[in-house]
Amino acid sequence: MKGSGAVSEIDTSRGQVENKNFGSNFEGAVTLAIKESRRQWADFQADLAAAFGKQKAFLMICAMTRDDPVNDCCSDHMDTDPLNCGACGNKV
Repeated sequence: MKGSGAVSEIDTSRGQVENKNFGSNFEGAVTLAIKESRRQWADFQADLAAAFGKQKAFLMICAMTRDDPVNDCCSDHMDTDPLNCGACGNKV
């Protein structure tokens, strides 16, 4: 699930400093943190694929992102996105 990056009301004067690109400093920090986290996650997924191959990486990513990986992660979905794989009825 992707976060919205919406921030609540800022109580400190430092967090309220206007930034021409983001609005407030705090809002800018949140936006950049989300962007950096997504980049790191994509790099990690690519590193897993390089180290273990596409199929094993797929299963590891699926297992890390699912509540019930035993039932949700299976080889039937190797050509799809592991973050969106659904239960296929086959155990890995």
